[in-house]
Amino acid sequence: RKAAQRRVVRAVPDPDFSFGRAGPSGVQSDLAVLYLAVPIPAKAAVPFGTGPLGRGPLAIVSYGRDRPQAPSIEAPCGVISPYGGGLAVDCAVTEGVSGAPVFQGEGAARRVVAVVSAMGRTVGGGGRDVALAARVEPALDRLRDLADP
Repeated sequence: RKAAQRRVVRAVPDPDFSFGRAGPSGVQSDLAVLYLAVPIPAKAAVPFGTGPLGRGPLAIVSYGRDRPQAPSIEAPCGVISPYGGGLAVDCAVTEGVSGAPVFQGEGAARRVVAVVSAMGRTVGGGGRDVALAARVEPALDRLRDLADP
C-alpha cells in the first residue's frame, strides 16, 4: 500500500546526462536529486540509506509498465561487470523499470547502491538480459552540492 505521496517541486539532474547518449557514460550520469513539496515523515515511510557497492547479493524492487500498482522484487542479483561508472547486473528487468532502486544488504543494513537506467543484453552466444544501473556514490554527494543554492 502507498505510505505517502508528494509532488516534486525541483529536480536536479546530473549535468553530464544526455537522453540520447548510449553506453557507459549515459548510464553513469542517469541520476537526479528530487525535492518534494512537503517532506515525508520517517514514521510514515522509513527512508533507506545509500552507500557504495559492497560484497553480497543485490535486489531490484520495481513497478514495471505492465504492473504500476504491484511491486516486484528481482533477487538475488549479482554484478556481472562494471559498466563505465555504472553496473551491469544479472537481473532481468522490463520496460518502465528505469529509476528503480538497486538494494544491497539485509534488514536495517539494507541500502540503495545504484539506480536502474536501462535494459541490456550480454554479448556472446549465451546472451542474457541484464539491468544497467548508475552507482549512487559518489554521484549523490556531487548532485547534492549542485542542488544547494
